[in-house]
Amino acid sequence: MEETTALATLEPSLNEQVELAKALAPSDIIPAAYQGKPANIVVAIEFGQSMGLSPAESLYRINVIKGKPTASAELIAAQVRKAGHKLRVSKDEANTSVTCTIVRSDDPKYPFVVTRDKAWAQQMGLAVKENYRKQPLTMLTWRAITACAREACPEALFGVAYTPDEMHDFDSVSEPVSVDGSATVSDVSHPQQEDEQKPQDYLSQVRELFHAYQEARGGIGAAQANGELCDYMRVKSLHELSEDGAATLAEMMQDVVTRYKSQMVEPQQTAESGEPDLAEADYEF
Repeated sequence: MEETTALATLEPSLNEQVELAKALAPSDIIPAAYQGKPANIVVAIEFGQSMGLSPAESLYRINVIKGKPTASAELIAAQVRKAGHKLRVSKDEANTSVTCTIVRSDDPKYPFVVTRDKAWAQQMGLAVKENYRKQPLTMLTWRAITACAREACPEALFGVAYTPDEMHDFDSVSEPVSVDGSATVSDVSHPQQEDEQKPQDYLSQVRELFHAYQEARGGIGAAQANGELCDYMRVKSLHELSEDGAATLAEMMQDVVTRYKSQMVEPQQTAESGEPDLAEADYEF
């Protein structure tokens, strides 16, 4: 009996996954992204297997968008709790604000807190999107959960750290608008005006946050800060970032700065000058 149970819990081998993928690919009841694509099915099963999902769950709960695996915010929250960490969500309907708090099981005295509100949605250019207009608290809840999870316990997510909505958030965002209706901007593009517009500087927000990020990280030098940001985005240069990549990086930097300000952490002093090296005159990106 014990031997049978052990065999039943064995994870499928790669060859078994390939055979299963070939059998499932012709099906018309699996998600369209996997129909006729056994290789994609194998990738999804592999990701799901690392998260403790069955092959069927993997196909319905994991989507690969722009080369990145994504999952629902519910699944991300479940992974956080499965890892033994505490996750709490507080909603303020009056101020359209949602706060997510995660307390790691191995460091209970240091909670991770992320807040998403209408001001954040407007700043990120998301307030104009239909989902944010119709169900702002729901959208902000998912954003708060996933952002907090990425910061607090990325190892529990196994690389599946974004939701499909997040990957599409910055596909075609218009200029920020007021969520209270005091200002409106048409989200209809005007191709005839594109030639007259200057190319958008995707890194502008990253540059604006750069010195504040240095300070929040203890007064580190510009080169070290740049290296950290490149490592976080897994690129050799920040100039490689796409528009949504730059927006994701800016969001992370803003979270770090906000946390620093809320905790009133004193910046570390550099050994050489005794002052935080917040800027280097010859450093640019």
